[in-house]
Amino acid sequence: MDSTKRYENTLVAILFFTWGTVFLDRMSQLYLAPYFAPEFHLSHEQIGTLASVLAITWAASTLFFGALSDRVGRRPVLIPAVFAFSALSWMSGLAHSFHQLLLIRALMGMAEGPTWSIMTALIEESSSAKRRGRNIGLVVSAAALVGLAAAPVLTTQVASRWGWRSAFFVAGIPGLLAGLLIWKFVKEPSSNGGSGHPKPSLTHYFSLLRYRNIWLCCLGATGFMSWLFALNVFAPLYITQVAHEPATTAGFLLGASGLGSFFWDFFCLRSLTGSDASRSCC
Repeated sequence: MDSTKRYENTLVAILFFTWGTVFLDRMSQLYLAPYFAPEFHLSHEQIGTLASVLAITWAASTLFFGALSDRVGRRPVLIPAVFAFSALSWMSGLAHSFHQLLLIRALMGMAEGPTWSIMTALIEESSSAKRRGRNIGLVVSAAALVGLAAAPVLTTQVASRWGWRSAFFVAGIPGLLAGLLIWKFVKEPSSNGGSGHPKPSLTHYFSLLRYRNIWLCCLGATGFMSWLFALNVFAPLYITQVAHEPATTAGFLLGASGLGSFFWDFFCLRSLTGSDASRSCC
């Protein structure tokens, strides 16, 4: 029992770090836009397109590779995906035109897409029923702490000293470490694959739409994600181009917003019981 709980805690810690790294790499482009946009002569529409193409390929990739992991296992899909998006973050610093950066970010969306669906499945299949929802909530909070609080400060500080290309290089390093940790310590869940569970099909996926909570969660997520990316895509540009503040100031302001989000999420999570947490995280 102790070894099972110890592994569960280790898994949550590794996936917390991994999910934070995913958002670090995904959001870094938004915070660095005030640096590379003038160099590439980008319009606001083009900056929005860079964020949009990653989101579109992310969504398509999630459906395909998430389903693939149900058939071939979690590790064979997750580990290459983590190394791939880390390498693509590094490659973002090598781009010399809008179209090169657009292609790199589209490929990054494909690599990052399956990470959350697979990590959620790993937590669900490896956690006790009492702690399942809370474990998922803890890992989710990494997006706010790392991607929304630390990332804007880290990337703008590096860019102000060594250039925006170096910031992309730095952002790619934690993902390589996360991939190694998953490869070394995360086990393939025994409940996955050929253990008697039926293989998912389109019928299984569409059957989810019979639940009202799924529709409500989709509507809520749509509103939240629209706000999140509208803010983080254009707030750095507004702060630097309209308010005429340095990009590092934009980084601190957005980082403070992300830190507030993390503490609020953590406060709400701690107020829930295990069963309530499971329902709140659906």
